[in-house]
Amino acid sequence: MEAYDMTIKVGKTTICFVAPSSVTDSEIERILDEFHFAGWAILEEIQEKEESKIL
Repeated sequence: MEAYDMTIKVGKTTICFVAPSSVTDSEIERILDEFHFAGWAILEEIQEKEESKIL
């Protein structure tokens, strides 16, 4: 069986957790930038839809 970082057993269910591989600070920054970009795009789309309902 493969080694996991943490394993929990709940009844007949086994939940296995695997930690992410090492990530550099620059990779973390890039990922956060992508999340923020996606979040703002979603907010702008919601705002545009709300504004079109008002008009």
